Amino acid sequence: ECAIALSPPCHEMNEQLGACLRTLRDQHLAVRALCHKAGTTPAELARATNISWDCKGLDQADCAVLGDLLAFGSLDGLTSLTLHGNAFGDQGVAALLHRLGTNRRSVLPHLRTLGLAGNGLGDGAGLVLARAAAGTNCARALPALRDLQLSQNRIGSAGLAILGRALQDVDTLPQLQRLWMTDNQFARRAALEF
Repeated sequence: ECAIALSPPCHEMNEQLGACLRTLRDQHLAVRALCHKAGTTPAELARATNISWDCKGLDQADCAVLGDLLAFGSLDGLTSLTLHGNAFGDQGVAALLHRLGTNRRSVLPHLRTLGLAGNGLGDGAGLVLARAAAGTNCARALPALRDLQLSQNRIGSAGLAILGRALQDVDTLPQLQRLWMTDNQFARRAALEF
């Protein structure tokens, strides 16, 4: 047996290192659980260029894990991310996008399609998306985004107006060509004003 006596600074550093290791372990377990739910492995996820996790039962916690992976640049090879039919709601979108654009470099430099249809998104999602676009450098985070799919949700006239104001700035999403908004709850007049 070997006993080591640590000086107070070394002991503090050991405690901090232990806390960091516990955090990394917890994050690793969360990623593994997300991959299991989505029917993939962490290795496959790391190599993915197209993620299509439709109707996988993803919730707010899953979106937070995925959001962290996106923010840390772990999935910077993605060209398409579709999460249709998971019903994670406005809180899920907030968790997914909470760190978008916090890095100095492009987070998803090749992402052309972001699909969030059929997730129970309401006016809060319009606000979350607008804040993500305005509060972060969306052009830097998503420079290649062409298709944003928000159909089959519950976005009303207020959410559409908020999102429309955010997207008026050409620097927000410079490559955006298609915004899919069918089967939502906004009034026809709101759509015409958009």
